[in-house]
Amino acid sequence: EPGTMLYTSDGISLGADIGGLEQGLKRCCCAGESMFRLHLENRRASASVEDVGLATGGVEKVALTPSFPAKIVPIDLRQHNGLIFNRGAFLAALGKSWRVDIKMVNGGCTCCFAGQGLFMNTLHGDGMVFLNAGGTVMTKHLQPDERIVVDHHAVLAFERTVSMSIRQTGGCMVCCCAGQGLFNTELSGPGFVMVHSMSLSKLRSSVAPKDKSKAGGA
Repeated sequence: EPGTMLYTSDGISLGADIGGLEQGLKRCCCAGESMFRLHLENRRASASVEDVGLATGGVEKVALTPSFPAKIVPIDLRQHNGLIFNRGAFLAALGKSWRVDIKMVNGGCTCCFAGQGLFMNTLHGDGMVFLNAGGTVMTKHLQPDERIVVDHHAVLAFERTVSMSIRQTGGCMVCCCAGQGLFNTELSGPGFVMVHSMSLSKLRSSVAPKDKSKAGGA
């Protein structure tokens, strides 16, 4: 993801592309990600082992950082190809054999109230990917037909075998006064789900001035 590089060792070169027009438009218009991709490549990879060892001690290093206070969660796509992830959660991926795709949600109510919009983002490939996750991260493996109800802001990622729907929170008092809104997100197994306690949208609302008229005052 552009803007995430913290530092690199001397043997790393930087580049950028969009990964093809279709991929760039999918990421930009539907997946909530940047149209461009930052590449960090070991330019000494073709050098001999002896040359690399003399120049860098045999190791090139790259450090990436999320764009907001967050943890970095590694996921192996060899085990979880087709992983569904939330908008803005993608940080980086190893190699070039990965792509972001989109999948339409089931039903109009799920589109409007499950927190993912009309399209869900999917990751495909055979290497490691890294996601941004705010606060505490919980991973739960759901058994077939097992369900978990979560706040729609808390969904980070889930396996492609997991289905998503909505569940009404309760009566008028819960909807209007308990801070949960009208619907929560329901995830059904089998498969694993990942939720985090401080999404980017929740962080923004917590640090935004409560009284906008006093935002610029002393």
